[in-house]
Amino acid sequence: MSKKTWAEVSATAAEIIDGKFDGELDYIQQACQARKKTMFRRGQLVSVSERAAGPIACQQATIIKVNPKTITIGVGRLEKKGSGDFTYEEWSGGEWNISPALLVTP
Repeated sequence: MSKKTWAEVSATAAEIIDGKFDGELDYIQQACQARKKTMFRRGQLVSVSERAAGPIACQQATIIKVNPKTITIGVGRLEKKGSGDFTYEEWSGGEWNISPALLVTP
Protein backbone atom coordinates (compact mmCIF):
# COMPACT_ATOMS: atom_id res chain seq x y z
CA MET A 1 0.00 0.00 0.00
CA SER A 2 1.47 3.34 -1.01
CA LYS A 3 1.34 6.39 1.20
CA LYS A 4 -1.23 9.03 0.31
CA THR A 5 -0.56 12.73 0.30
CA TRP A 6 -2.57 15.03 2.56
CA ALA A 7 -4.33 16.40 -0.51
CA GLU A 8 -5.46 12.88 -1.47
CA VAL A 9 -6.75 12.21 2.04
CA SER A 10 -8.61 15.48 2.45
CA ALA A 11 -8.50 18.97 0.99
CA THR A 12 -9.10 20.35 4.49
CA ALA A 13 -6.16 18.37 5.87
CA ALA A 14 -3.93 19.75 3.10
CA GLU A 15 -5.03 23.30 3.95
CA ILE A 16 -4.26 22.71 7.65
CA ILE A 17 -0.77 21.43 6.75
CA ASP A 18 -0.21 24.44 4.47
CA GLY A 19 -0.94 26.78 7.38
CA LYS A 20 -4.27 28.20 6.25
CA PHE A 21 -5.84 27.55 9.69
CA ASP A 22 -2.89 28.28 12.01
CA GLY A 23 -4.99 30.60 14.18
CA GLU A 24 -7.56 27.88 14.79
CA LEU A 25 -5.31 24.86 15.48
CA ASP A 26 -6.31 24.65 19.16
CA TYR A 27 -10.01 24.64 18.21
CA ILE A 28 -9.43 22.03 15.51
CA GLN A 29 -7.63 19.81 18.03
CA GLN A 30 -10.47 20.20 20.56
CA ALA A 31 -13.04 19.41 17.89
CA CYS A 32 -11.13 16.25 16.89
CA GLN A 33 -10.94 15.08 20.51
CA ALA A 34 -14.66 15.74 21.04
CA ARG A 35 -15.53 13.86 17.86
CA LYS A 36 -13.43 10.85 18.89
CA LYS A 37 -15.30 10.71 22.19
CA THR A 38 -18.69 10.66 20.45
CA MET A 39 -17.67 7.96 17.99
CA PHE A 40 -17.81 5.33 20.71
CA ARG A 41 -20.17 5.24 23.68
CA ARG A 42 -20.22 3.33 26.95
CA GLY A 43 -22.25 0.14 26.60
CA GLN A 44 -21.89 0.02 22.81
CA LEU A 45 -21.22 -3.39 21.23
CA VAL A 46 -18.17 -3.51 18.97
CA SER A 47 -15.97 -6.07 17.25
CA VAL A 48 -12.22 -6.18 17.73
CA SER A 49 -10.29 -6.11 14.46
CA GLU A 50 -8.23 -9.11 13.38
CA ARG A 51 -5.22 -6.73 13.47
CA ALA A 52 -5.38 -6.76 17.28
CA ALA A 53 -2.84 -9.03 18.92
CA GLY A 54 -3.59 -11.76 21.39
CA PRO A 55 -6.78 -13.53 22.41
CA ILE A 56 -9.10 -10.57 21.77
CA ALA A 57 -8.68 -10.50 17.97
CA CYS A 58 -12.02 -10.95 16.15
CA GLN A 59 -13.99 -10.99 19.43
CA GLN A 60 -17.23 -9.20 20.30
CA ALA A 61 -16.81 -6.66 23.08
CA THR A 62 -18.69 -4.04 25.08
CA ILE A 63 -17.27 -0.57 25.63
CA ILE A 64 -16.76 0.11 29.33
CA LYS A 65 -14.98 3.47 29.25
CA VAL A 66 -13.85 5.97 26.60
CA ASN A 67 -10.50 7.61 27.40
CA PRO A 68 -8.72 10.31 25.35
CA LYS A 69 -6.31 7.84 23.69
CA THR A 70 -7.68 4.37 24.46
CA ILE A 71 -10.98 2.64 24.98
CA THR A 72 -11.57 0.12 27.76
CA ILE A 73 -13.57 -2.87 26.54
CA GLY A 74 -15.01 -5.96 28.21
CA VAL A 75 -14.73 -9.16 26.20
CA GLY A 76 -17.16 -12.05 26.61
CA ARG A 77 -20.01 -12.16 29.12
CA LEU A 78 -20.37 -10.08 32.25
CA GLU A 79 -20.51 -12.59 35.10
CA LYS A 80 -21.26 -12.17 38.80
CA LYS A 81 -18.55 -13.58 41.05
CA GLY A 82 -18.18 -14.04 44.77
CA SER A 83 -20.79 -14.91 47.37
CA GLY A 84 -22.70 -13.38 50.24
CA ASP A 85 -21.88 -9.74 50.89
CA PHE A 86 -18.80 -9.89 48.67
CA THR A 87 -19.97 -9.99 45.05
CA TYR A 88 -18.48 -8.35 42.00
CA GLU A 89 -18.82 -8.42 38.22
CA GLU A 90 -16.12 -9.65 35.86
CA TRP A 91 -15.91 -10.06 32.08
CA SER A 92 -15.32 -13.70 31.04
CA GLY A 93 -12.71 -12.62 28.46
CA GLY A 94 -11.22 -9.88 30.61
CA GLU A 95 -11.00 -6.09 30.39
CA TRP A 96 -8.62 -4.55 27.87
CA ASN A 97 -7.43 -1.05 26.96
CA ILE A 98 -7.28 -0.80 23.19
CA SER A 99 -6.76 1.80 20.49
CA PRO A 100 -9.99 3.02 18.85
CA ALA A 101 -8.42 2.17 15.46
CA LEU A 102 -8.70 -1.53 16.34
CA LEU A 103 -12.45 -1.41 16.99
CA VAL A 104 -15.15 -1.97 14.38
CA THR A 105 -18.80 -1.09 14.84
CA PRO A 106 -21.06 -3.90 13.63
